[in-house]
Amino acid sequence: MSGSEVDLCDRLVWDANSYWLAKEAVLANRGKQRAVDAACFRLREGLVSVGDSGNFHLLVAAERILCLADLEHFQHTQQNASYASRQSILMETLLAGVAQMEEISDKLKLRDKNVQTFHRYSSDTITIRNDHDREGLPKDGIRKLLSSHKTRLQNRNRGMDGVGDAERDLMWHRRSNMRRAELAYKAMQRDALGGCDSRG
Repeated sequence: MSGSEVDLCDRLVWDANSYWLAKEAVLANRGKQRAVDAACFRLREGLVSVGDSGNFHLLVAAERILCLADLEHFQHTQQNASYASRQSILMETLLAGVAQMEEISDKLKLRDKNVQTFHRYSSDTITIRNDHDREGLPKDGIRKLLSSHKTRLQNRNRGMDGVGDAERDLMWHRRSNMRRAELAYKAMQRDALGGCDSRG
């Protein structure tokens, strides 16, 4: 990633923590929802910039930052009565989200170290022809992880009772960025396969 993209990630870390501090204050009856909404707006601006970049690595890095912030700060709120009935389910969801972002990062490191291996893997997967999309591109491990995480974000958004529109909108932007990540990764697959159409 470029220097400006690294700076953007640093800003996301700051804004994600600011959002959760404001959220914790509201849950403890020490803060106002407008502070949460303002933090959401700043965080959303960063996510829009990430999405507009179309950079797969940046898209994954940004979501990883948010997953880690969710998990870290949820530990401070799970004793709150409003979370008590769902805390174990939500914790499981947050842990899974972090694990999947970490797995994608690990797979990317392997791919970047040996692109030829990725080429052979993609080609072998296509020749099997048992798990590919309409374009003939393989639904490999990274794509399956992205799809699973996108569904997780959608489910979280549906289950966010008692939160403001700004927070729902923030979750929508995260899911939108995962859709963009899928498109960016498919472009990487096409490039690795030389733009061929495996359907013959």
